[in-house]
Amino acid sequence: MSPAPHPRRTLRPAGLLAAGALLGALLSPTAATAATTAALDYTCLPEKSAVVTAPTAFEMPVSAEVTAQADGAAVNLAMTTGRPAIPGITSPITVTMRSSMAADVDGAAATLSGERQVTINPGTPTDLPALTGRVTTPSSTVALTPGALRVEFTYLVFTVVINCTPTSTPVVQVPVEGRNAPPSDPAPAPAVKPALKAGLTKKVQLVGKTPAKVVVTLAKGASTSQPRGTVKVTVGKRVVTTRKVTKGLSFRAALPRTLRPGRHKVTVTFTPAAGSKHLRATASVTLRVRR
Repeated sequence: MSPAPHPRRTLRPAGLLAAGALLGALLSPTAATAATTAALDYTCLPEKSAVVTAPTAFEMPVSAEVTAQADGAAVNLAMTTGRPAIPGITSPITVTMRSSMAADVDGAAATLSGERQVTINPGTPTDLPALTGRVTTPSSTVALTPGALRVEFTYLVFTVVINCTPTSTPVVQVPVEGRNAPPSDPAPAPAVKPALKAGLTKKVQLVGKTPAKVVVTLAKGASTSQPRGTVKVTVGKRVVTTRKVTKGLSFRAALPRTLRPGRHKVTVTFTPAAGSKHLRATASVTLRVRR
């Protein structure tokens, strides 16, 4: 009497694909040192095949963890995977899992991929492949944007392929272990007022006679930079002179001979140029005009 044939272990695709359980598990995080968590959302669709005769799209939220390790001028990236209990398995089976993700790292295209032969036991957590990749960048923190995901798993002669498109594209900032962050630039020194002074060669001016002169002195004051901008001298609403300055200076300007008798306020105004390290400043003196 011939012995009964050993029953073949079977893969149940419907169980593996239900609610994206297997695919979601591929990117489920495990505890990792210095890992950065990324919340991803995908819309997935299996390719039609002899195994999947009526593909149905499904939504798949994923919480992934990413690490980056310096390796000379390059950075090794890893997206950790989980240890799920795969549903729909009634007896141990061994499958080959392959996955790849298109990503953008610091503005350049990169691919994270992983492959592993896995034995799945009913109701037992299963070690799944991690996604890894390598990029050349000098950054101490890389900006990673996850993209399209392709997953395939093979049992005997059957292969199931699932293509996933991201419905959100978060930019994940991942610190690079083994590299120090560049020192931050010191805070710029606050702008300060320049040293601006105004004086008169004489405090009393006679109508029609030699006019008084305003004496203007402009210096950088507490700043380490030279003042840049314009200096304007006015008597009331009348502009006496305007000068463009690129450093400290001292000058005299004659006041009008035609000022009416009385008191007149002489004002000197410094207006800083764009990017100047100085603030606007004014100085004033009073001139008395008599007949």
